[in-house]
Amino acid sequence: MACSPVARFLERHDEMKRRSTYWLVLSMCAAVALSLALAPGALSAQNAPTESPGTPPVLLVRGDDSYPPYEFLDEHGHPSGFNVDLMRAVAEEADLNIEIDLGPWSEVREDLEFRRVHILTGMFRSAERSAGVSFSDPYITVSHSLFVRKGSTIQSLEDAQGMSVIVQEGDTMHDYILETGLTDRIALVQNQHDALDLLAGGGHDCALLAKGPALHHI
Repeated sequence: MACSPVARFLERHDEMKRRSTYWLVLSMCAAVALSLALAPGALSAQNAPTESPGTPPVLLVRGDDSYPPYEFLDEHGHPSGFNVDLMRAVAEEADLNIEIDLGPWSEVREDLEFRRVHILTGMFRSAERSAGVSFSDPYITVSHSLFVRKGSTIQSLEDAQGMSVIVQEGDTMHDYILETGLTDRIALVQNQHDALDLLAGGGHDCALLAKGPALHHI
């Protein structure tokens, strides 16, 4: 008999408890503002698809398909989450014709950088990203944490220096490691859930992840 979503969650929850993965908050990484991100010239006529006269051009909006509770695909495969709801509210207020499509973050970020998409539902702002992307005012602050297995000797960010660290490819924590030189032993995964699975299964030393989405997955 097929397992219900609730049963699968409880089974997964018990498995994670048995593996005893827990988290340590990193205060130095705990205040990253999330904003809407727009490709340069995203709203110009030359970048917008051609529509019939009187119809607003369709603006392609992309986001992460596995970043709950902010943006994710629900059980029916539909875009859901706080960022998605906010984007729809903005579109309604500004009379924008949007199409929301969520996917792997590394793919989504590349689409924005190469101007294959007009807007992202949310993206963490940094000086490097601001050089090629236009950001709205920030609308939420997301904390990031260091996740380790029970019994780990890693108790702080300094302890993770030179260790094997799991991060989501293209995520702000991926950028952080590259910018600070925390370690050159980087394990890239497609989403925060995969990072926790890999860590809980005994792979690598720790993971740098967004606290909310990671705890949601656990």
